[in-house]
Amino acid sequence: MADKMKFALVGAGVIAPQHARAIVANPRAELAAIVDRDEPKARKMAEEFGIPYVYTDIEDMLKQDD
Repeated sequence: MADKMKFALVGAGVIAPQHARAIVANPRAELAAIVDRDEPKARKMAEEFGIPYVYTDIEDMLKQDD
C-alpha cells in the first residue's frame, strides 16, 4: 500500500473534532499536525486525537519538511 497522506488541521474550533474524526477514520490518512493560536486548545485536541505536532503559527508548520 502507498504511504499515507498527511493532513494538518488549521484551527481547533467547533468543527475541528468532526474533521479530525474523519481523517483518523481513513486508513490511508494520517493526522500529523494541528495549528491554532490558542495553544492549550490545540494541545487538548492533539491529545484527544493522537496528533503528534502542535503549532501556534501556520508559517512554522509549513517550514517543516516531514
